[in-house]
Amino acid sequence: MHWSRLQPITAILATFLSCGHAHAADFNIGLSANASVEAGLDAETRALIDKMPENIKNQTLDLIVKALPMLDASVYGYIDKVNDTIAHQLANASCTAVGTADNVITGAKHLLFGGRPAPVKDLRHERVRLETAFHANSAPSDYVDAYGDFLHAADITACDVSAGSSGSEALTAVRDIRIEVSRPWLTWRRLENSCHDADTCVIAAKDLAYLTMQQADPRDVVKADAQQRLLQVSFPPSKNWWERTFTSYEQGPAEASMADYLEVIDAINTAALGRKLQAIQFLKEAQDQLADETEKVEAASHHLEGGVYQCYTETVDRLAGKDGVLRKYPGVIGSISQAEKLAPEVPEIKDHAYALKVQTNASLDRAVSVATGAANRLKQRFCPGGVLEEVCQNMKCPTP
Repeated sequence: MHWSRLQPITAILATFLSCGHAHAADFNIGLSANASVEAGLDAETRALIDKMPENIKNQTLDLIVKALPMLDASVYGYIDKVNDTIAHQLANASCTAVGTADNVITGAKHLLFGGRPAPVKDLRHERVRLETAFHANSAPSDYVDAYGDFLHAADITACDVSAGSSGSEALTAVRDIRIEVSRPWLTWRRLENSCHDADTCVIAAKDLAYLTMQQADPRDVVKADAQQRLLQVSFPPSKNWWERTFTSYEQGPAEASMADYLEVIDAINTAALGRKLQAIQFLKEAQDQLADETEKVEAASHHLEGGVYQCYTETVDRLAGKDGVLRKYPGVIGSISQAEKLAPEVPEIKDHAYALKVQTNASLDRAVSVATGAANRLKQRFCPGGVLEEVCQNMKCPTP
């Protein structure tokens, strides 16, 4: 039975068509929420999460999954929650990682404060110093290294504070400073291989954002409000040769512009993730409903073994009656179709949708066959023809 024939078949259910046998859907959709949300993150963030200790990594992904309902209201609200979660989890992972050859952040290029725990006030002073520590010609790697060194120093202090008697107030202060620096550090890491200074990195981020929007599904562009958001990004004024060479430089405006462009990219990708997760949900609903209806078909088939009028009529009613199984298949079909429309570009969705179509056709064929068999037996045994023929067609044979 072909998929395109399903609609006319549902219109003829009460007339008992026939076909073959099928088993309930028994495959696993296999698209976990954890794997999906991790796939929706940028490569640098995924790499950071993968370097976390296993327990913190799993906890991080679980926290991100729990934030998924926020997607319905705002992709940006979800992104903010994810960024906060990752920043805090990196801080939690720091004591596990500090002292290893390859910690969660990066191998420190220079050990600030001699590699010893620094007072919180010194960390604050260093944080302020970083705001003017660069030149207009500074390379992205300069920012990555300097911010990475600072984060490493903050980790050492955080671990010392948490192990000592300084109290939770000091630890909270260190972690707040650390989270504040980790965001621009990650921004520079994401663009490190795409540009050679702050100005060109802003341009690279802008070009990537517009390219992402052009290549995205229009539904994701709308969900992310990408066009309007991109128009609102402030582009920092460029400096001439003299200013770039001899005047002080504050990277804050450039970092803000880069972060805004990257956020639009993340929003588009997050909207695509939302579509994929919705499609997965539709497929799971279709699979569960199909398994339920297939089980009912087999139960109805066994009901025929009673061999009496009541068994035949009840079988027909269970399958083709007002609330019969055969009337439930359009719901299965609808869920599969919704999944295909939501994420046609995702191979896993496409493959599982096709497999469910095959299972649904087979299950429907089986249901129609059992209903037809019950109706035919009813007609042959209790409606021998003649004046009762019309009555039999309407399933109104009198009890013999």
